[in-house]
Amino acid sequence: MDRLLQDIRFGIRLLRRTPGFTIAAVLALALGVGATTAIFTVLDRVVLRPLPYPNPDRLAMVWDTNVSKALTHERISPVTFNDYRNLSHVFEDAAGWWYPQVNITEAGKDPIRVNAIEASGNFFGVIGVSPLIGTGFPVATFYSRDRIAVISHRLWRERFNGDPAIIGKPIMLSSIVYTVSGVMPPGFNYPNDTDVWQRLQWDFAQHSRGAHFVESLFRLKPAVGVEQANAELRALT
Repeated sequence: MDRLLQDIRFGIRLLRRTPGFTIAAVLALALGVGATTAIFTVLDRVVLRPLPYPNPDRLAMVWDTNVSKALTHERISPVTFNDYRNLSHVFEDAAGWWYPQVNITEAGKDPIRVNAIEASGNFFGVIGVSPLIGTGFPVATFYSRDRIAVISHRLWRERFNGDPAIIGKPIMLSSIVYTVSGVMPPGFNYPNDTDVWQRLQWDFAQHSRGAHFVESLFRLKPAVGVEQANAELRALT
């Protein structure tokens, strides 16, 4: 123990004599610890800890492969999505969405750009997560002309001060009035750190098969694995 204390005192004296080296060493250690912590956090969330949704092993995203452009994960077209979703012996259901550019504007406040998606009515049902408050999207139809939106818990707290009466109130999204129909639980921001989920306004069937801009989430039937689903998708394609 005495020798250890002597080594520590000797090391401190050396570090005092070379402050430049000391600062560099401390910064290097800090960067190393920070990077290690960040990597473990991602690994813990993505690999070690299961997704906080019911039966997460049955959730799968579906992509197209574009050989001519060397793309292995290309977004699918709305028409192709419908074809895939109709494989009812493979999938229980599937939700689709695209990414509009959305600003929130309010009188007396600066406008802000938010991450948003325009999603099918069954979006939250396919994932298996319900709003913390409110009813979310009506699930009777895949799309609807109703201008309703669900917001994240974070946006509700930071932008709307956690107003408990937010449900049914109007918000201005890119100069269009929407009605808030739900607030999601804390930490739910799927996909891509989303803060606003808008109701899908149009029929996927009324679009071009060549327009690849839709992302999707499919829920596999209990007895169907990923390999079987891929085989069915390849056969259909």
